Amino acid sequence: PQQDLSHQQKVEMNHFFKLWMSIFKKPFLNKNNRNTTCLEVLASSLENAYFIVVKRDPVFIAQSLLCAREEIQGSRTIGWGLGSNHTSRDRICKTGLHQVAEQVAWIYTNLEQQTQNIPAHRLIHVNYETFCQEPITVISEIYNCIWSTIPGPPIQPKPLKAFKASQHIRISHDEFSQLQTLVQEYLTNISHIEDGSHKPIS
Repeated sequence: PQQDLSHQQKVEMNHFFKLWMSIFKKPFLNKNNRNTTCLEVLASSLENAYFIVVKRDPVFIAQSLLCAREEIQGSRTIGWGLGSNHTSRDRICKTGLHQVAEQVAWIYTNLEQQTQNIPAHRLIHVNYETFCQEPITVISEIYNCIWSTIPGPPIQPKPLKAFKASQHIRISHDEFSQLQTLVQEYLTNISHIEDGSHKPIS
């Protein structure tokens, strides 16, 4: 993802979104994981952009990435998803556990760094499990935050039934236990790198 935009690009993007909202009287919602790595440039470039940050248990994200490697790439050793190119080359192994744990830690750390430099009123934090349990509550909070920025009369959110959170274990219990440990270790290790007290993971 781009880490910088020209003045002309910023002008054209703002024009597009203002025109969109003027015509449709609704906000434009874009779900793109790659936006995670360029939140700062989007925030500084788009005058009326808000960011909905959805967080989920990182272990289940790591498990999803591991399963995607098998189902989509055909092998656990072939990366998949945002940040897969940021995993250490010496961690390539048949299980892929180290790689997805490191990948998730990189995503969470990058997200934390990006959001620190965005005004709080433009950030909406959502917990995945809470959204599944109470979707209308979460949507109403988002609605109340952004609707004042949209031209035209407000439209009340429609009621929604609860969703079933995807929290089941899809790999062996032994591997899932290993993944829990590795994700925590990588998250801790990255925070040590940030504060200068790096300790290698064995």
